[in-house]
Amino acid sequence: MTPLNADAIKDACMAVANHAPEVVLFETIESTNSWLVEQGGTLPEFTLCCTEQQTAGRGRRGKQWLTPVGGVTFSVQLRVPQPIARIAGFSLLAGAAVCRVLRRHQLADVMVKWPNDIYQQGRKLAGILIETGASEASGTVIVAGIGINYRQGAERSGIDQPNTDLYAALGGTPPDRSALIGQIAAELYLVAMQFDALAMQTLATDWSQYDFLHNQPISIIDAGSVKNGIARGIDKGGRLLVETPNGVTGLSSGEVSVRVDSQV
Repeated sequence: MTPLNADAIKDACMAVANHAPEVVLFETIESTNSWLVEQGGTLPEFTLCCTEQQTAGRGRRGKQWLTPVGGVTFSVQLRVPQPIARIAGFSLLAGAAVCRVLRRHQLADVMVKWPNDIYQQGRKLAGILIETGASEASGTVIVAGIGINYRQGAERSGIDQPNTDLYAALGGTPPDRSALIGQIAAELYLVAMQFDALAMQTLATDWSQYDFLHNQPISIIDAGSVKNGIARGIDKGGRLLVETPNGVTGLSSGEVSVRVDSQV
């Protein structure tokens, strides 16, 4: 497998966004997200931290993200021109951006399981973890961690849900890792630069093309209790709309975990 290459990542990013990031490469690191957050804003605003292997990756709600050698594992530091109180929907836009790139690589059936897990044919392919740094009225620093299953090995046995990887999904011909990282980073950069209320309104309108949960019966797990409903898309703030016997309610991503009933 070809090692990650900083120049190839920058070139791929330039081709999409006409802007090249600072790229930091590691052979092994505990967490690309943690490393960027720990730098305390001393790096250029558009910086990528990429690694061949991540030993202490994290998913949503503190879950472990298993990363073998040779995966697609990186984090992007960006600045969103909105205060922290207005960026709740960024994770949904990030998920849609990852889907756009993967669909260009002949994965037309990739979708987002709200808020930002990427699925292909009902199996998890990728995950996104959004963390925030410094915030002021003019903008907020965001770190977006991306983990895409590239070619899994023995670690697959430790995953507690249906999953897949790019090697399997694309018949043994996955895209070059450096190019893929650059393309996704570029899309996230464009999302960050254009993030505003209009972007969220457009996403709410177009969400059905990405929505893995659309009109499916789901279970909502909140502090140990389980409630059932039907997923009905998202609102303009990025909340998941769930129809229950008591009507339609909106859920924020930080509040609950959601599973399709057949996967509970």
